[in-house]
Amino acid sequence: MLGKLIRYDSKVQIRFLCGVYIVAALLSGLSGIFLGLKRHFPNVMIFGAMSGLSWAICFLSVLAVFLGTMIYVVLYFRQNLLRDEGYLMHTLPVTNLQLYGSKLLTGTIFMYLSILVGYFCFGLGNLRFRYPVLDFLKECGVDGGVFWLAVLTFLIACPLML
Repeated sequence: MLGKLIRYDSKVQIRFLCGVYIVAALLSGLSGIFLGLKRHFPNVMIFGAMSGLSWAICFLSVLAVFLGTMIYVVLYFRQNLLRDEGYLMHTLPVTNLQLYGSKLLTGTIFMYLSILVGYFCFGLGNLRFRYPVLDFLKECGVDGGVFWLAVLTFLIACPLML
């Protein structure tokens, strides 16, 4: 029954989040196009201005993907278990641990997916898939072990935030 709960939660959440991911990818692609035009035609001022504006929109869309996913997952949890729909959810022949576990598992998976989509969109908007945060950490002298420990801590902390 837990598999059916996870499948139901995934179907409902992916409808909204897929649209958010597509909009973020389109805005990042637009930013990448203007950045490419700016690089090929450096003397045209409008491409420079549009590149800066579209990069800001790209950055805001990536931020909206992260925050929007977190807010949507929390609101979906609240609506699905604590509102009118919760009455029906609590009458299912499953334990409360399975109900809360399915919401936590799908929410965590979509948070990780949003992180991957955000990195992809940020790379698409910059026309390179190197990230300044990683370069900055290397310049500061952070070695690979500490970096992977920080990544592992973040991956563990993500479900705890939800």
